Order: sequence, then structure tokens, then C-alpha cells
Amino acid sequence: MLKVILARLQQGHRTMPYPAGPPPAMPERFRGLPIFDAGKCPDGCSACADACPTEAIRINGKPRLDVGRCLFCTDCLQSCPTGAVEYSNDYRLAVRQRSDLVIDPEQQLPLATALDQKLMKLFGRSLKLRQVCTGGCNGCESDVSVLNTVGWDLGRFGIQFVASPRHADGLLITGPVSENMRLALKKTYDAVPDPKIVIAVVPGMTTMVVPFLLVYGVSYFFTEFGPNMTTFVLPSELFPVSMRTTGHGISAGVGKLGAFIGVFLFPVLQTSLGLRGTLLLTAGVSVLGFALTFVLPEPAGRSLEDIAASTPGTGTRSLPITDKAPVP
Repeated sequence: MLKVILARLQQGHRTMPYPAGPPPAMPERFRGLPIFDAGKCPDGCSACADACPTEAIRINGKPRLDVGRCLFCTDCLQSCPTGAVEYSNDYRLAVRQRSDLVIDPEQQLPLATALDQKLMKLFGRSLKLRQVCTGGCNGCESDVSVLNTVGWDLGRFGIQFVASPRHADGLLITGPVSENMRLALKKTYDAVPDPKIVIAVVPGMTTMVVPFLLVYGVSYFFTEFGPNMTTFVLPSELFPVSMRTTGHGISAGVGKLGAFIGVFLFPVLQTSLGLRGTLLLTAGVSVLGFALTFVLPEPAGRSLEDIAASTPGTGTRSLPITDKAPVP
């Protein structure tokens, strides 16, 4: 215990001073609010709108951006022939209303302002929130967890997350609100006592919900059916009994290492190859992994004893039987 206290004293104060001090520096690959230079847009050009996968850009004489639908995928940037689109380092994207996310090129994003005097009197000194995941991809949920760490320390502002909605002043909703979570969210909302506040961290997907859910469901199915199957299920049957535990551990470790490398390598590949090129590359790697499964021996229909007996140096051995009576 003394060593822990000494280590904390040596580390010093780790919580960042923001927002009282300067904000943390963003990496070069960070993509903030998209910026359109309407003066560079040729007449009749709609290349950026045609390339946008979520229809976040509409052309009505000049480009109009819906930040709520934007995926920050750089397809518009790569398709623009005049370089009228670029990404800034501005990470401030919170607004008070959904309609405020739709902006023109010369218009600045109307950022969320402080609460009015009445709400500040109710929630200004202490705000307890119940976080509800309503079908998100775990990105916003991970960021919310980071806010509770010593680096950000959200509790210094009097904001804390609670386990029960009956103890909460409001809800923090992450995700597009799937059909299976609609009733649960409604019950959670009703359980929060009045007056209450709702903070929504949700994608603005309104016109492509069914295709998104279909693609997401298929990708998740093949994630479980492919990498997770070959990493965690098949090793327990393929490796010989004498080295099964060791082989299973090595296989799981290599799988985690591959996921770790992929997370850090994906942004680098996306910068050099673009989103489409990176997805095509990962699809090719997945096909190679699928072909590799045909090389592995098939354990279906074989018992563990049969697999052990077919392994050189292993097999069933009879235990010696003695005539000595058991010791009472």
C-alpha cells in the first residue's frame, strides 16, 4: 500500500486542465467538422453528393451538409475535383437541436450553449445520468467510459453516471434506438423522476436504416462465424490433448494480437488507400482466411478420445490395478 501511495505522489496530477486550460492536441489524422468552400465548386457539379454513402450532402445551387449523417469517411474529399472539401480539427459538434446539424458552406455550426437559468438551478451543481445503449457500435460507449478515467475526470464537474434511472436526473442515449431497445428505453425514461434532461449521442440515419442493419447484421454474423470460430472454438478440437491448453492459449493470443494490429493499422491504410480500398483489402484478407479453413483437419464427428489416439505419442493407457486393500 505504501508503494502505491509513493507511486501516485511521483506521478503527480494527471487530470488535464481542459476546459479551464488549453484543449488536448489532436493527432494529424483526426477529422473534425467538414468545411466546404463554395467558391471552388463548379456550376452543376455534384461529385461530392454522388459519392456520399449516407446522402449527408445535398446540392441545391450550393452544397448543404447534414453533419448528423456524415460518417467522416473522406469519400467527398476524394471525389471533389477542385479541392473544395476539407476536414478541420474542430471537434466541437454538439448542438441543442437536430436541425442545427444541417448547415450551409458559409454558415457556422450553432454549438450547444449553456443551460438557461432555470435548468442551471436544477442541474448546475450536480447532474446524475443513466447511460443507455440503444444499439450503438460501442464507439460512443467506449468514449463515455473514458470520461470517467483520471485523465478526464468528469466527476470534477459534478457529473456522474448512476446504475438506476430512479437515481438519475437524466439520460445519456447512445445508438440509433433499435426496435428491440425501444420499449426498454421508454421504461427507463419513465423511471427517471421529473424534471429530467435527455442527451442523445445518436447517428442521424433516417433513410438507410434497413440497409445499415442488414449489412451490420451480416458482418457481425461472419465475425462470429469466422474469426471467433477459428480462434476460440476450433482450437479446442484440433490441437492434440497433450498440448491442447497451450495451443488454445497461443491461438487466442494471436487472435488478440491481430485485432490489436488491425485497430492501429486501419487508419494508416485508410489514409493511403481510402475507405473503399481499405475495405477491399480487408475483404481479400478475409477470403484468404476462409480458404485457409479448408486446409485444417475436420474434427466433426470425432470424439476427443479418437483425436487423442490418432496423435503420435498419445493414446489411452490402462491404470494398474493392485490386490491391496484400500487403506481405511
